[in-house]
Amino acid sequence: MSEQTIFSAISHVTGDAVIVPSRKGPQAVVPAESLIDVLSTLRDEQNFDSLCDITCIDYLDYEATEDGWAPPGRFGLSYMLANTKNNEQLTIRVFVGPPDPTAISIADLFPGADWLEREVGHIFGIKFLKRQKEEKPQSPQPQHEQGKYRFPK
Repeated sequence: MSEQTIFSAISHVTGDAVIVPSRKGPQAVVPAESLIDVLSTLRDEQNFDSLCDITCIDYLDYEATEDGWAPPGRFGLSYMLANTKNNEQLTIRVFVGPPDPTAISIADLFPGADWLEREVGHIFGIKFLKRQKEEKPQSPQPQHEQGKYRFPK
């Protein structure tokens, strides 16, 4: 599957998509309100069936590049997808900004996104809409008894 086919599918869903050249594979910037439609199209029609990661970049003190590009929002969410049949990767980027940075949860499309969204929300303060529970990710606590650690037998 070619990059042109993938980007034409994205452009068919939203005409506002911007293709970003990158050394790490194809990337597209889409409006936040069309994220669910774009990701469901990529999953169902283009076979991008695996969500690898969700990351966020804080562009607080970012200055415009030499060609004049500046981020349209303070936070850039990156959704890394993989097509496991053709061994292809794709990054979809969405920008959200102050005063109340919010994004739509994609946990209904990719159940593994639940933990990743909680992590990004906790670290960057981004709220994900349509989430079941809002709770902080926690590390398991050691089980101990009267100051002595119990080890499984």
